Amino acid sequence: MDDMQQKLIALLLISASSLIVLVVSSPEICTVSACYPNEPTIRFPFRLQSVQPKECGYPGFDLTCDSTILITSLQLQNVNASPPQRFSVQAIDYASQEIWLNDPGDCLPQRLLNLNLSGSPFTAVSHQDFTLFNCSIHHRLHNFNPIACLGGSGYNIVATSSERASRILASSCSVVSTIPVPVQLPYHEEVWSSDLSEDIRLTWDSPQCGKCESRGGRCGLKSNSTDHIECKTQHGNFFLIISLSVN
Repeated sequence: MDDMQQKLIALLLISASSLIVLVVSSPEICTVSACYPNEPTIRFPFRLQSVQPKECGYPGFDLTCDSTILITSLQLQNVNASPPQRFSVQAIDYASQEIWLNDPGDCLPQRLLNLNLSGSPFTAVSHQDFTLFNCSIHHRLHNFNPIACLGGSGYNIVATSSERASRILASSCSVVSTIPVPVQLPYHEEVWSSDLSEDIRLTWDSPQCGKCESRGGRCGLKSNSTDHIECKTQHGNFFLIISLSVN
């Protein structure tokens, strides 16, 4: 290919109400980044707040790098007056549109007690209801795993999704709360006891970039738009851009 051909911009328009295909030479795409080695790769719909411009991400998907403990963090905004909760990002799967989170303070159960996803773009892939019990330190907790970070002087906190275990605990312990936990995998059986320390697994419905990612493409915001997305796939020195309507 000669120099003249390399500079040529080819336009291909497919007449359809919701699909436009555009082939251009080397458009700028927001740089893929990461906070630290071995931390999750960050790209659209996520962006590094205060580092990358707003057009590199989608509303509600801002991440930050915490230099004190070397993690990638995400704030989940609550709909009520309570402040947003900060979680450490453990992994992101862009093709399946899933993210795994934990508590940077090593007490995920405390976060779960106040977790409200209704103000965020994320929902649980699967959840299971767990009941937390406050038991006296003198209560013999056979086959129960106390949640160390919630316990205190004279008492333990245990969690179960088992009705039978709940009946046993209710006879000598008090109920703290019953909470829906975004579990990593759906349990086909009740869980007798859990310290609720495993990563929570969330997903997002919008923007819809899973198909683009699974085909090797990269999503991004359409130029001069705040909510319309396009799929960009590189072919040699050119990028194939498929602009998708969100209507």
